[in-house]
Amino acid sequence: MKRLYLTLAAVMVSVPAFAMDVPSSSRFDNRIQYVNYNAGDVVLVRALPGLGVRIVFAPGENIVDVGTGFLQGWEFRKSGNILFLKPKSIKTGGNDGQVMAPEAGKWNTNLMVTTDQRLYDFDLQLLPGSNDGAPARNQRVAYRVEFRYPADEARAKARQADKKAAEARLAAKPAPMNWHYSMQVGKDSEAIAPSMAYDDGRFTYLRFPNNRDFPTVFLVAGDKSESIVNANVDPSAPDILVVHRVAREMVLRLGSAVVGIYNDSYNMDGVPTNTGTTVPGVERVIKSGEVK
Repeated sequence: MKRLYLTLAAVMVSVPAFAMDVPSSSRFDNRIQYVNYNAGDVVLVRALPGLGVRIVFAPGENIVDVGTGFLQGWEFRKSGNILFLKPKSIKTGGNDGQVMAPEAGKWNTNLMVTTDQRLYDFDLQLLPGSNDGAPARNQRVAYRVEFRYPADEARAKARQADKKAAEARLAAKPAPMNWHYSMQVGKDSEAIAPSMAYDDGRFTYLRFPNNRDFPTVFLVAGDKSESIVNANVDPSAPDILVVHRVAREMVLRLGSAVVGIYNDSYNMDGVPTNTGTTVPGVERVIKSGEVK
């Protein structure tokens, strides 16, 4: 008797398991059904003779190929991300023109759908009866099976959250690293003298209050030659001019007005910019076509 028990146990363990996704029904109508996409699951689709079913995939997804084990007994039409299917009668052969109408059980088969993004597998089941309008009888039937993609939605939300966090960090004021600046104001040049100057190790920030005109910024080289430096107005602080350099000496010019700006704690090496930015947690990535 013990040997028999062991044999039965071994047989039971060796039986393969079949997992099938049964779509959940809409709370408004049982015939509208939803299922979460899982590449490792087979999805059950139930139909009735004389009724069609729509299978709706992700927006932007396009059906490439449709295959089934009983092509004669099912009609398929594809349009973008929507597949229409319907059981159909088959010819029985001979010259009498007889046909066999779809019959529950005998029309059951599998369906394989390939899109430009995913693979899908289905079990098609034909239930007995017809569209007689009896909800209790037809409640398992699908008019529409629509896929949902929680894993993709979670990844999209995570990407959006990362983007918002990066935007928030970029919008934050830069952390000043050096306030040790002095200046020499030329005759009648007070209008272009900044009220504040500091740098973050990569850019220099100059404040010009009271809606004053911004001067042009020149970099002064060791031989005292001058070259224009790129600069922009800080969108979040329109009285701040962001100079795209940290230098030992710069000159501000506007018409005949001139002001010398001196970095009294100049660090030739600046700060490491392995990420392409001085904002913590943000890395600059060069995209195709972007000038470094």
